[in-house]
Amino acid sequence: MKNSTKTVAVALVGLSLNAVAAAFPYTTSFEAPTFSAGSALDGQDGWVGGTAWTVVNGVSRTGSQSVQWTNSGGASGVDAFVDLGGVNQVMASVFIQISSNSDAGYYFGLRPFFDNSSSEFADVVVNKNGDVRATTGSSSNSGVSTVANVGNIADQWIEVKLTIDLVSNQVMGSVAGTSFALPDVTVANSIFDLDLYSRPISPTSGTFGTAFFDDYSAEAVPEPATLAVLAAGALAMVRRRKN
Repeated sequence: MKNSTKTVAVALVGLSLNAVAAAFPYTTSFEAPTFSAGSALDGQDGWVGGTAWTVVNGVSRTGSQSVQWTNSGGASGVDAFVDLGGVNQVMASVFIQISSNSDAGYYFGLRPFFDNSSSEFADVVVNKNGDVRATTGSSSNSGVSTVANVGNIADQWIEVKLTIDLVSNQVMGSVAGTSFALPDVTVANSIFDLDLYSRPISPTSGTFGTAFFDDYSAEAVPEPATLAVLAAGALAMVRRRKN
């Protein structure tokens, strides 16, 4: 599923001032003076996003500002991103607070955008009830399946992480400390960006959602040994779920 915001941004990547690659690694808490509360996220510090994404004051994990996503009033844009410049290894993290008045059908998390456009996926999303969904089966699968439940998380800050290593093809996800493996990404050669992401699931339309995003980072991946430990932990969790 590709949205108009991303499609237009990619088409104009050589022309748009908003598409200037950010320094890597990149971290932000969406604070002033770099970010202006009450204004659209689009265009601030290189971010690109639709009208659903706004910098707000008063709800935050750290500092005083965060980014709010809401589809009220016909706002649009399922993802927001800052260009990472095409890296082949990245560990992204963001803290998300899903409002209790969001429908349970709305999920929020992280989605990567690879150099091979929409042919591979590695999505991690969660709803207010703590149902975690992720890309499963194959990286060519645009759908997401339930992989864990982390308990009711409405109106709480929880961390969503996604680690992608295109050298080893490994992909790891984590929500509120619960880790799991995603399908290997075998075709892509680089990662353009790691997006803040919103997704309506069951139903896919007519669903209301509101969430806040704060303390976003995109950094180099851990040492291979660290990834191996994460993968082993994820495998153990899968086995426990099956037993």
